[in-house]
Amino acid sequence: MIELGKQYATRNGRPVRLLCVDGPDPHYPVIGIPEGDYEGERWTAEGAILYNIPGDDERDLVEVTA
Repeated sequence: MIELGKQYATRNGRPVRLLCVDGPDPHYPVIGIPEGDYEGERWTAEGAILYNIPGDDERDLVEVTA
């Protein structure tokens, strides 16, 4: 589950600034902005980009651990 307070990046390494994890769409409640984008993206609670299965897309979210 994606959580505020943790750091995330896309699977291809772009840092993501999370805005919320309780957005209005119950299927895609995670909203954030990948570095370099001017528009937000939506993900499932597990971090899958809109309409994709986790692990299937370079834009999926992965937790960044130091």
